[in-house]
This record gives sequence, C-alpha cells and structure tokens, in this order.
Amino acid sequence: MSIMGRLLNYIDVFLERVFDRIKEATVIPVEHASLFRILFGLYLLTVNLPYFGWMADMPHLLFNPPILSIAGLYGGFLPNSLLLLFDIGMVLCAFLITIGLRTRWASIGFFAIYIAGSSFENSFGKIDHSFLLPLTVLCFAFSNWGTKNAIVPDAPSRYHGSAIALLAISLAFGMFTAGIFKLKGWFDLDLSTSGFLNWFYSGHFNFGKNGLLNGSSFWYTTIGFGVDGYRRYNI
Repeated sequence: MSIMGRLLNYIDVFLERVFDRIKEATVIPVEHASLFRILFGLYLLTVNLPYFGWMADMPHLLFNPPILSIAGLYGGFLPNSLLLLFDIGMVLCAFLITIGLRTRWASIGFFAIYIAGSSFENSFGKIDHSFLLPLTVLCFAFSNWGTKNAIVPDAPSRYHGSAIALLAISLAFGMFTAGIFKLKGWFDLDLSTSGFLNWFYSGHFNFGKNGLLNGSSFWYTTIGFGVDGYRRYNI
C-alpha cells in the first residue's frame, strides 16, 4: 500500500473511532426518545408550529431569493392555496408525530414541507438560522422514536444511534460556526465597546453583580438581578 493509501486508511479509521465515541456519548434509550417525540410534538402544536400563510399578501417586488433555491426555481411567491396546504400539512405531520402514527413518514414530510416553505420565507434577501428545528425532525425520523408509545409503531431502525449522533455533531458544528465569528467582538477589553469588559464593568458597578459563585451572592447574580432589574426598569 502506498503512503497516500495508508494515510487515507488512517484517517478513515480515526474518523470511525471518533464517530463511535460520539455515538456512545449521545445514547438515548428508545423509551426516552419516544417520550421526547410526544413532548416535541406537543411543543410544535402549541408553541412553535411554523406558519407560512403570512406570505399570502406579499408583493412580488420583495421577492429576492437565492438563485439555487426552491423559491428561485419557482420564480415567485406561492399562491394562497399552496400556502394553505403547507400550513395544513405542517399541522397534520406534527399531530401524527405526537400520537405516533406513521411517525417516520410524518417526520420526513414535516422536514420536506418546512424546507420548501422556508425557501420562500427566506426569499426576501435574508437567510434565517432556524435550521435546527427541521434538522432535529429529520435526524429523529431515522431513529426509533416512533417505535414506542405510538398508536401504530414504526419498524425498528438500525440507524437509531447514528441518527442521534449526527444530530449532536450538527448542533455542535452549528454552535461553533455561529460563535467563532463573534469571538473577536465578545472578547474585547475596551470599555467603549460592547465586549466582555464592558458587560462586566456595567454589571459590577451599575447593578451590583459582584458575586462570582460565592454563596448567596451567586443567587443574587443569577436570580436577584433579574428581580432587581424588573423593579428598577419594569422589564
């Protein structure tokens, strides 16, 4: 075997070991995953269900999607009837996920509708960062969260651990890429800017946040400051 072949083989073995360690660190029992599915579905239905009908009255002048996108290929905003179908589909998929009826297909359907709707939702020249919601649903679609506590349980999937590990990697990568560009602005010891020292200075002298994990002062820092801020500024 050549040097390049041995190097590629070493990299492949190394990455496989890393992924196996991530799988071991992110193990979720099937019973817990199924309970998470129910809570997640209720959260979607009651708190954060995506809604696309608000685009029904948007003027075409605001339509400015990326060229390589579903909205760019379509060439304009969706008609009201399709937006209504998207919203009904989101409710139906979230409901099926919650009760455990065709959970895997409902999860994939939720992801597909969300991605298609978000393509038009982000066609105003702005790219949003709400990818974690559909990514979570897609990864769990290939897990066993629909095999327990379900009206019609899914067939067991052999990719349960790999799907959850992939979600964990995606979350870590997303947090890293979002924070690395902000590090320079946050780690700033200039009092004239909004960096770390400015936060510490104003909190210490203006709001009395002078406790650092030292008994009761810690509770004032974490809880009392919020109460004190509400009392002072009615926030």
